[in-house]
Amino acid sequence: MSYAWWPYVRFTPTNGIVETWDLRAKFSDVNGPVRTGLDYVSDRERRVSSDERRLGLLHRGFRPRVDLELEIFTLAHQSNFATLLSRLRRPADWLVELALDGGITYRAVQLDSHDGPTPLGGKTFIGARHRVRFDGVELLADLPDMYADPAQLRELVYDGGFEQWTSATVPTWFIEEGAAAGSPNQESSVVYGGTYSMRLERTGGATYGVSQQQLGLVPNCYYRSTVQRRSNLTDVQKAEVTVGTPDGGVQWYSRATGLFSLTQPGAENYIDVSSTVWQLDTFSFLWPFPFSYRIDMRWRHRAGPGNQVYYDAASIVGPVRPPGISAW
Repeated sequence: MSYAWWPYVRFTPTNGIVETWDLRAKFSDVNGPVRTGLDYVSDRERRVSSDERRLGLLHRGFRPRVDLELEIFTLAHQSNFATLLSRLRRPADWLVELALDGGITYRAVQLDSHDGPTPLGGKTFIGARHRVRFDGVELLADLPDMYADPAQLRELVYDGGFEQWTSATVPTWFIEEGAAAGSPNQESSVVYGGTYSMRLERTGGATYGVSQQQLGLVPNCYYRSTVQRRSNLTDVQKAEVTVGTPDGGVQWYSRATGLFSLTQPGAENYIDVSSTVWQLDTFSFLWPFPFSYRIDMRWRHRAGPGNQVYYDAASIVGPVRPPGISAW
């Protein structure tokens, strides 16, 4: 079965520096997403019965099996894939661990199979699709409690691609704020996918746009927010991505404390945007409120006047598992 898991890989060398990769950031592209499937294989072995002296199957446990489909559309994807396969094929040199929900709980995995064009000289073909199968190294005594119906991990944001606008400065579903310091702008030249993205360009103080939507969030459940962002400069731009609630007084989520508060978040919510290449920003949050019908999403630009930050492919999915808890 396929779930909307968020795959992370951690590489621990026998001698060197530990690396952790967000596979969606390493491989995701408008044309080449990462697809994840999770299954369990009943691990059995043949044993001789002590009393009847005959062969029989002895159940030893369950082994997690994860299928990843990766598409290679850029030279960076090509390099990342060659590195991933190389490390998987050298278990004596690299401990490879996989987390399926972006948390801190990892399980050691080994390469089971690789279907796709054979890498030549450490490289793969641009446009190729690869399927890599991982098997868990350790057996599980029992099947873990799987998350509920995968359909629950549905996309909740309406028009997260910023495709619909009532004017050049107002997306259809926006509550526009910060207009005195510069408005959201419809952008057609710099896009991650589709026809448009949103460009924030400062003319004074911090520029931001706020969307208020009815998402139907379930109280006391976790949700995952993602958005693609980039700058028009390689210098560091300060941006902010967060969520809040307009009900019971405006409360914004602090990415530093993990809490909603009536106090406006400060620098702890800032993220650096220092590239002219699209980069993924993601965080999980707990929705603590008994009401569930409205949520505010805010994208802000805090850099100097004239500089620009672009946003595209905004998403909120859930409910998801709490960060740091592996389901397998």
